[in-house]
Amino acid sequence: MINQSNEQEKSLFIGRYCYLKYLSTTLRGNFSISDVEYCYCSVGSPNGTEEEQIAFFISGIPNPKLLDGGKNLCHGVMDIWVGYKDSCVELAKCFLFTKGKEDDPFLESLSKKEINLSEYEYEWLKGELYKNLWHLIHHNSEFIIKNLEENWDYYFVSDIDLMCEIVRGVIEGEFSRYLLNIYQYNASEIDDINKLKRKMYKNELCMVEKEKFWNLIDKHTAKAIWFDRVITIANALADHGINEIKTHLDIHSKIIDAMARFSIKRVRNPALRSPRKSHYCIEGVITEGTIPKWKLHEA
Repeated sequence: MINQSNEQEKSLFIGRYCYLKYLSTTLRGNFSISDVEYCYCSVGSPNGTEEEQIAFFISGIPNPKLLDGGKNLCHGVMDIWVGYKDSCVELAKCFLFTKGKEDDPFLESLSKKEINLSEYEYEWLKGELYKNLWHLIHHNSEFIIKNLEENWDYYFVSDIDLMCEIVRGVIEGEFSRYLLNIYQYNASEIDDINKLKRKMYKNELCMVEKEKFWNLIDKHTAKAIWFDRVITIANALADHGINEIKTHLDIHSKIIDAMARFSIKRVRNPALRSPRKSHYCIEGVITEGTIPKWKLHEA
């Protein structure tokens, strides 16, 4: 989290690829609207190729309008927004460009040792996760969209719209938890999720572990509805013998496993970038640690 050097700077938050400045909050009827000034590095193009359009969308989230009506924004939530925005810009670059090639946006940072090899590999895992999901949807659109339309109120006009909604649901869903009156990020439980996730993909979870895993997922993971629906339909289609879909699902599982393995390693290895510490957010104010019982009751 960003440390502000003096009182005057508490309304200005600067990241690697963006900045956000809180200006004021005004009341409009029963609503409070936050006025913010912001800038970020966009990736791709809204009028380019399909991949460029998706990258442009990814770099544009989370939407700063989510801050409208927020409480005590200067004390934490704006800082969190900047962190998510930086992460989204990096994700968009990994989605659009190619690892190890001339257009690799992180090779220079790796050569300058601004990031280490493990961090470099993890950034690309995140990009490959969404690249593979896009290929799963786009290359099998005829089957997947038909089944989505038959089972749910499907309102997307293109594969791109569906893909963008999936990314928005995951990332903005996670960020939006900080806009609740109270939210707890428990690092040890996140570590448990990663450990159980690896066992799940190896079919090694017992019933007690399965129950614990899904309880933790419900507690800490955003409800990305369309992501879940696409994976559900894809699994069903793969079971009916569509091999290309099964190939993409196998890649998906391997990437999830590798990301979980990295997260576990990061907790154990102090040489890697430190994982996020436990913290909680009450009405926009971020505090390290877990919520004391008396504070939880008060909130």
